[in-house]
Amino acid sequence: MGIIVNTIWTVKPDKKSVFIADLSTKLPATRAYDGCDWIYLVDSPDSDPSIVEAVSKWESEEKYQTYVSFRADSRGIDVGRENFQTAPATMKIMPVIMDFNK
Repeated sequence: MGIIVNTIWTVKPDKKSVFIADLSTKLPATRAYDGCDWIYLVDSPDSDPSIVEAVSKWESEEKYQTYVSFRADSRGIDVGRENFQTAPATMKIMPVIMDFNK
């Protein structure tokens, strides 16, 4: 069935728009990565000015972990993290138990 991944970045509020612009150049590669069905960059539900979130769907946790290894090896999304973030990103992995979109 796949998984949904919610990635949460805590950023310096005055750097949020630059961080989002930076992600906009990196997330297309995430979407194109084998196993990624879709990805959305969303604003914090409580409008916290220091939070940026991405929500993505992956075919399997194995394919997602392969992607995570790729990013870790290439330092992909975390390049320049110290310029934007105030804490490491957190990920919440949620297995899909039913899909009503097919």
